[in-house]
Amino acid sequence: MKTLQLKMKIFISILYLISGPVCCSDVFVYSGGSVILFPDLMWDVNNTKYICRMEQTGCRNVIKDQTNSKSVTSGRFKMYSNVDGEFTVLIRELNPQDSAVYRFGVGNEKYKDIKLTVQSDSCCEGIKRIKAYLGETATFKCSYPDEFKTNNKYLTNLNNQNTIIYTGKEAQKEQKDRFSIFDDRRSKFFSVNISDVTEDDGGVYLCGVWKKETSVGYYSYFREIQLQVTGQVFGYLAGSITLLPNLQWDVNNTRYMCKMEQSGCVNIIKDQTQSNAVTSGRFKMYSNTAGNFTVLIRELKPQDSAVYRFGVGNGKHKDIELTVQNDSCCGGIGKMKAYLGETATFKCSYPEELKTKNKRLINLDNRNNVSPIIYTGKEAQKEQNGRFSIFDDRSSNVFSVNISDVTEDDGGLYLCGVWVWKNEKSVRYYSYFREIQLQVNEKSTVLPETPSTTTEPTTASTYWTTSTAPVAETTGQVFAYSGGSVILFPTLQWDVNNTRYMCKMEQSGCVNIIKDQTQSKSVTSGRFKMYSNTAGNFTVLIRELKPQDSAVYRFGVGNGKHKDIELTVQNDSCCGGIGKMKAYLGETATFKCSYPEELKTNYKYLINLNNQTIVKEIIYTGKEAQKEQNGRFSIFDDRSSNVFSVNISDVTEDDGGLYLCGVWVWKNEKSVRYYSYFREIQLQVNEKSTVLPETPSTTTEPTTASTYWTTSTAPVAETTGKKHSARVTTAWLLKHSKEKTTALPETPSTTMEPTTATTDWAIIAAPAAETSDDHLRQVFGYLAGSITLLPNLQWDVDNTRYMCKMEQSGCVNIIKDQTQSNAVTSGRFKMYSNTAGNFTVLIRELKPQDSAVYRFGVGNGKHKDIKLTVQNDSCCGGIKRIKAYLGETATFKCSYPEELKTNSKRLINLNNQTIVKVIIYTEKEAQKEQKDRFSIFDDRSSNVFSVNISDVREDDGGLYLCGVWKNEKSVLYYSYFREIQLQVNEKSTVLPETPSTTTEPTTASTYWTTSTAPVAETTGKKHSAWVTTAWLLKHSKEKTTALPETPSTTMEPTTATTDWAIIAAPAAETSDDHLQKSSALPESPSTTMTTATASWTASTAPAAETSDGHLSSSVIITVCICGTLIGLLLIGGLAVIYKLRYHMMLDLASIGQKAEKNYKGDGDPRGNQYISMGPVYRSLDSNTN
Repeated sequence: MKTLQLKMKIFISILYLISGPVCCSDVFVYSGGSVILFPDLMWDVNNTKYICRMEQTGCRNVIKDQTNSKSVTSGRFKMYSNVDGEFTVLIRELNPQDSAVYRFGVGNEKYKDIKLTVQSDSCCEGIKRIKAYLGETATFKCSYPDEFKTNNKYLTNLNNQNTIIYTGKEAQKEQKDRFSIFDDRRSKFFSVNISDVTEDDGGVYLCGVWKKETSVGYYSYFREIQLQVTGQVFGYLAGSITLLPNLQWDVNNTRYMCKMEQSGCVNIIKDQTQSNAVTSGRFKMYSNTAGNFTVLIRELKPQDSAVYRFGVGNGKHKDIELTVQNDSCCGGIGKMKAYLGETATFKCSYPEELKTKNKRLINLDNRNNVSPIIYTGKEAQKEQNGRFSIFDDRSSNVFSVNISDVTEDDGGLYLCGVWVWKNEKSVRYYSYFREIQLQVNEKSTVLPETPSTTTEPTTASTYWTTSTAPVAETTGQVFAYSGGSVILFPTLQWDVNNTRYMCKMEQSGCVNIIKDQTQSKSVTSGRFKMYSNTAGNFTVLIRELKPQDSAVYRFGVGNGKHKDIELTVQNDSCCGGIGKMKAYLGETATFKCSYPEELKTNYKYLINLNNQTIVKEIIYTGKEAQKEQNGRFSIFDDRSSNVFSVNISDVTEDDGGLYLCGVWVWKNEKSVRYYSYFREIQLQVNEKSTVLPETPSTTTEPTTASTYWTTSTAPVAETTGKKHSARVTTAWLLKHSKEKTTALPETPSTTMEPTTATTDWAIIAAPAAETSDDHLRQVFGYLAGSITLLPNLQWDVDNTRYMCKMEQSGCVNIIKDQTQSNAVTSGRFKMYSNTAGNFTVLIRELKPQDSAVYRFGVGNGKHKDIKLTVQNDSCCGGIKRIKAYLGETATFKCSYPEELKTNSKRLINLNNQTIVKVIIYTEKEAQKEQKDRFSIFDDRSSNVFSVNISDVREDDGGLYLCGVWKNEKSVLYYSYFREIQLQVNEKSTVLPETPSTTTEPTTASTYWTTSTAPVAETTGKKHSAWVTTAWLLKHSKEKTTALPETPSTTMEPTTATTDWAIIAAPAAETSDDHLQKSSALPESPSTTMTTATASWTASTAPAAETSDGHLSSSVIITVCICGTLIGLLLIGGLAVIYKLRYHMMLDLASIGQKAEKNYKGDGDPRGNQYISMGPVYRSLDSNTN
């Protein structure tokens, strides 16, 4: 019995030693989530309450409170008393560094230690923001980790930490008042519905599960939902809206309206006076006749779409989301004229979605009171109210209004709209889609032929006033952008037999811009041009628009026919200016045009303005996110970034000239038709030059107003003091360059002369002095990584091959070679011919100063310029050394930058023949790929892909590159962000106790060399190091001569003459994953390694190993517990150790002599040939296996 008790005590003691003491409760939570802990303590306002974090120096305070408070917060941490008086802790926005042991205490004695472990799962991170509208239903989903599949799911409101609802049985929907919950375990998410949403439903909700570990209970929340509840209203572009936010106007309290932005709620109006109406620009807040807080916003713009807060005092406020929609039917002001005693008639078109709603006519009088005049009733029924009648023609989406027996009081501003009130909880509002400005006059018998009319602009202060001043004519309205252009069609016919004119309305009258009485079909004045288009229509082009161009213009033919058009020039940071682009014959030209937010949904047009000043529509966008093609032109509108891009393939000389990026606008039959251009592109087409002057001097003069409409396809060259015409094309230059010419200066001076306006609006296509970065072939590498480039050139041993770096002084040579070689190296740079004969470049250990434009060329004619950008990312760069053992599995990981998350990842092997070989690559997300003994898996949640090599062989040793394949504007390249140096060994049982090994640093001069084993010095001769562990084991038992007890082994540096063979030198350090593979390590090794010239190398040669028959000098202690048997077994002895060591030295001596006897020479005993690296061109295809 005593023996059994003794055994049990020993057994328990061993278990304790193995597992360690139980210090605390374990709590497991998720990164990005939250946790509510119940440490099994009661809150005591009379005692100190604290949270501290266990660290090596002690327990560091997170929160400590000695007050009578029931709640204390510090950053993301909060401790408080719940309704039951329990000590409760909330930690939000958890991250991995929160993993630690925490102590929660009350007073000096009562405390609880809890170990918090923060896990990562792609399902769970981040905050999800949901928007819901008053009176409607809010729906959101919470995904959860696989381990919680069978747990009940809880929805908790953070405002009061109350559990709202939780799931019950599987596949069963649970309902509690307006909340319902359903758990879809197959998809691992649960969904929540909140019906008939109220303002009180807004706030933060936590999705989680309840867990109980020993005495500690906790909620683990894996998702946070931020629910914003607002009212919802819809307005129309250029229309108006009247809102009633369900607040009472209070002159004794501050009234305000502000716009929600990232920085907070930005004030639009804030008033602390006794006023009943306050205005700021287009915005007005006021008290209506019933004392309700009312808001009117006019001339709505796209940027007005936002959430607004309306408030009275500090407590009462309402949030309302306004969405401004664009509809061709709507917006703008219709100016109408009526005569006393007659009948006035006007029409208002409306959007399709309002077809079935009652339409209303509202009068906005001089006191800004909104007075409903009349509204429609049943379909196809005319309604009458006094002298006003209304009829809704739903077939044409137009309602018409008649005012009989017009009086002076009928003049003023009318709004056409609808009344919206969806339900009791929703916002009440009027949405106006059209404004009518009615002017009432007495009838006159005679009007002057050329009336002088003064029209004053409407300023922000007069938005809310009404004038009955006479309107000269109905004015069309057009909108354009500062720095852009506009083409107008005033609905007039060009008549060469009559005077044509355009003038600008000013206070003094209509000031002439152009007036022409000739037979000409085109007249220009500075930035203005009026002309007859091919259909004979009066057409106007205005370029380089300025804010002061905003005005009313009159366009006329003869004394009778004219049109007045109001031009508004808007300012937008996206727009204006000329983009000068360069393209080469036969290649592809690409350019981009950014546009304003309000044109997001409009079709975008590319217009060509050629030498005949014909506006030629080239191509336009169609459906959203759809690429359109027209011959060699393609266009794509990226609405997410407000940019559309154009490609012109197989560029010809005729493609050169001026392109305009814009939209076509024609709202309705009566409106003005026009193109609004927000960007100009000047495209210059050249043939590729064969030679460029080393230091050309070029002077380019600015374009003056007199040369707006001129063109030159080549600069005017000054030669022998004479000036020549600029009508010189690239083809002409090439043709005449072979003729006999007089001497030209080495550094030619080129001057571009201004061309006068007599050239009739030809287009300037002057060459751009510099090409923008958008048109350079661009590649991206990573700091300390590598890159392989294919500049789309053929290697030619009969011609000079070079690579140089563009600097201010010129192109500085990095490598220049005139030999018959297929590979040339200079430091970290190598250019060579791959197996397909393609010019290929490899640059390793990239540095910030490598960012530059490089030129790669063959002979004098063919070259490619490539811009390399070296990016810095903490994930990337450097060499990772990994050790693996024959027959086992090697595993390594490569982290990558965030921007490469969705790219296919590739593992490349740079073997002893220096061939770039694609081993394996990832395909679909979260899918493991297998190829023979190699497998790869991309974990996009952590930006890491891992590689397994099963059944490792000697041939697997060497250098691997982790990267992606890219294809950028005809440049193919691999961008490598990590190097893996894999050393393959046989497993050793014993290592010599005190080998003398010296390891020297590797220098840059042998970047491209290889050796599979160091060269050993023995008796003054150099021998090959091709000695495997198997060979050592075989010969170690033969008779050997004596060797010194502590042999000295020197590894010589390998020079660059081995032409890029790969050194797989043993790694000085090994990752933690491989530390436990050897049974003994030398105490003080001294090994002479390859000098700093071999920093790019890896050795697959094993460290000196001994036969399996030798035993180490360690004492082996084996403890075996099996049932009732416990024993200790000690085996060892110093005599055996020294004897074994002596025999081991003899074996090593035998090895050295055998090696010397079997092979004498400096070459490769295996007959291997070092050859230049030749990456197979087709292997660089993005789909290569």
